[in-house]
Amino acid sequence: PARALPTRLWIGPATGREAPERPLLLMAHGVDGHPEKFEAFATHLAQNGVVVAAPAFPSSNRDAGRGLLGVADLAEQPTDLRFVLDQLLASQEDPESPVWRRFDPEKVAALGHSLGGATLLGLTRFGEGEPRIRAQAYLSPATLLTGGFGPGPTPVGPPTLLMHGQQDGTLPIAYSEELYAELADPRWFLGIADAGHSDPVEDASEPPLASREAAQDATLALLATAFDEERPDDLPDALAELARQGHVVLP
Repeated sequence: PARALPTRLWIGPATGREAPERPLLLMAHGVDGHPEKFEAFATHLAQNGVVVAAPAFPSSNRDAGRGLLGVADLAEQPTDLRFVLDQLLASQEDPESPVWRRFDPEKVAALGHSLGGATLLGLTRFGEGEPRIRAQAYLSPATLLTGGFGPGPTPVGPPTLLMHGQQDGTLPIAYSEELYAELADPRWFLGIADAGHSDPVEDASEPPLASREAAQDATLALLATAFDEERPDDLPDALAELARQGHVVLP
C-alpha cells in the first residue's frame, strides 16, 4: 500500500521571493513526534533564510497513536525521507510549486531527532548513503536502533553536528558521544545544558528556552559553515560562544 507522507513547509520572509541560493533543511521527527512540534524551531530557521520541510512518518508520528510500536517501522523511514527529498527537488523546478526556485538543490541538509536521528543515519551512513544531503544534524539520535541497517555507520561523511541534551532521560548522552567518536571530521558535538530529550527542537515557549536557542544557533551555524565558503568558521565560533554559556563542546 502507498505510504502517505504529509509534509509541512516553512518558508519565511527571507525566502519568500525567488531565492534559489537558500539551503533546504529536512527534519525527521521521533516517536510520537510530529512536524507541528517543530513549529517554533522551524519558524525561527525560516525567518533566517532556510526552507524547512518535515514529513509525518506513517507509523511513528503522534497522530498514528502507536507510541513505541512505531519503532517497528524504522526500516521503512529512510526510504520515506529519500522520497520526500525526491519530491522537493522535483518541485523546486516546478513553477506551480510553493518551493519553486526557493532553495538551492546543492544546499540540502537534514536534522533527525531521536527515532528521526536513527532514520537519518540509516539513510546517510549505512548502505548506499544519500550524497544529496550535504550537511547533517542530529539531536539525541536513537543510535541503539540502527543495527538493522547493517554494518556501519560509515565514518566519512559531510559536515555533521551532533547535539544532545545533558539531562536527556530517554537516551543517555553517552550514545551520541559514542557515535561522535566513530565519525570522521568534519564533525562537531554540542551537549546542551539543562536540556532534556526533545525541548531543543520542540520547545514552543516565547521567549524560547535556552536549550532551543542553542540548537537553533548551532543549526544555523552548521548551514553557514557547510554551504557558504565565506563563512567556514561560523559553527566553530558559535560553539565557542555556547561553551562560554555553559554548554559542552567536545574537541
